[in-house]
Amino acid sequence: MQLIHETLTGSHLLHWLTAAVPVATLIVVSGIVSSKKAARLLLLGVVMTLGTLLLASIAPTLSHVRYGAPLAMARAGLDPLSGELRTSVTVLRACFVANLLFWCSSAVLAGALIQSATRGLRPRHRHHHRRG
Repeated sequence: MQLIHETLTGSHLLHWLTAAVPVATLIVVSGIVSSKKAARLLLLGVVMTLGTLLLASIAPTLSHVRYGAPLAMARAGLDPLSGELRTSVTVLRACFVANLLFWCSSAVLAGALIQSATRGLRPRHRHHHRRG
């Protein structure tokens, strides 16, 4: 997590979101992914966003711990000697929204990609008509 938090900035994520969110929206609106499936994929994105809160990295130079991915969505001051939190956890709202958009749009894009890749693998049902 340390490497991700140190190298990935808000501008990197903004570049991804500039393309991913409109494309994911078009996929849902156009019906490429059914509304039921889109709702499940968006729920998966929310779960992934909240799940990344379990991921943490310590920034020794800043003396705080960061939670979330790809951007830190929360942080708290850290005592470098004892390793204990010395301030309460602060939620970084803009980063939380950016991560939520990242995980939701990524889930929709991945779902659409998987759906299109598996579409050709499904057996086609042949309709047999009885004569008689």
